[in-house]
Amino acid sequence: MAVPLEPPSSRPSHRTRNRAIVVAVVVGTVVIALFTVPVTRSFSDEVRNPSGMLHLPGPGATLICPTGSHVWGTFSVNGTEPDTFVILDLDQNVIYLDNSTYGSFSFTASNPPYTFWLPYFGPEIVYVSGHYSHPIL
Repeated sequence: MAVPLEPPSSRPSHRTRNRAIVVAVVVGTVVIALFTVPVTRSFSDEVRNPSGMLHLPGPGATLICPTGSHVWGTFSVNGTEPDTFVILDLDQNVIYLDNSTYGSFSFTASNPPYTFWLPYFGPEIVYVSGHYSHPIL
């Protein structure tokens, strides 16, 4: 008399289950890393007052960075006279203002892009450099 065959188990094997767990952990770790690991980028530019008198902000040195980025940097005037250095957001709100020969700034980007501006007469050139960091996604 023949012994009846057992039906195949509907439960996955240990090997299949372990592979699925490993894949889920790896995918979860990658997704978390994409939203939390920061990427840092550098920027540098020169800012001038092209008209030599009080003027409204216009096209010029601009920083385009993602919303939520942490931005930090420095500025320095190429001469010995202080100059008024201003950082404006998209709506022309003042984010940073200093009248000096050098300084540093730091802010969280909430309304990019940002314009670097010299509102008053001055022959100086202002050098701006810095970094911004943001998550990959």
